[in-house]
Amino acid sequence: MSGEILYSVRMRAALGGAHEDGGAHLSGAERLVFASETEAAAAALIARALSRGVPPDFVRLTVERVDAVALARVPVLPLTTIPAPDPTQARRVAEGLLRDAGVSPSAVACAFHSLQNGFGAENASLRGAAIFDLLTGDRLDPPTARGVRATHFDYAPGARDAVAARLAARGLTHFRTLDALAVATKVLWSGARAELCWSDEPEYVAGYVAAPACGYTRFPYFKPTGARGGRVFFVDRDRWEDVRDCLERAPVWVEA
Repeated sequence: MSGEILYSVRMRAALGGAHEDGGAHLSGAERLVFASETEAAAAALIARALSRGVPPDFVRLTVERVDAVALARVPVLPLTTIPAPDPTQARRVAEGLLRDAGVSPSAVACAFHSLQNGFGAENASLRGAAIFDLLTGDRLDPPTARGVRATHFDYAPGARDAVAARLAARGLTHFRTLDALAVATKVLWSGARAELCWSDEPEYVAGYVAAPACGYTRFPYFKPTGARGGRVFFVDRDRWEDVRDCLERAPVWVEA
């Protein structure tokens, strides 16, 4: 990496105005690329934001130089699919995986309730993930922040196509699976003990649990059609700020 310049290129799209002004999160994505690839990456992310069924009212593109010396290379998590036939049975399996990762039953229940009903007194949706104490289920990130985002990561050169080919061989061709696998890899590398997620896309019903012991465990039917979604990261309370800082700042390339 000596002499190479890297940029984090990030996109966020919202409905009803900017996220910080109360706009509803629609989509987000990121690339971590060499300087020569920045323009193409930016154009692709803008095209992705504008290609949704619901046109966004607000799109923000951020281009930020990254310290290439600090770049970590992390192997992608192994993926397993649990073909539970409905959300109820999927939840039962997911709860067991989270408990095996050290998450208490009460924290698991808090996370499922929040993802199904919204966070806080206003039942709000988040633009990022909520960080929960894995023992108590308390939310640790400030509620006014609307969640913590994992940023400054991407697949390493060549790894995106390699991982996509492996997923396609298993019938997993939706870009969301490829993206979520990279997110979960960075989340666990950053020190989270587990992650629970299902999509906030109304028609996309898949979701997953990620933890060191089970890797990325995907559930094709994790929520009812039309339901809201989101992410919860489970962490040790005394380390949550370190985990947050790593999630938001540490540059990572995910290797195949």
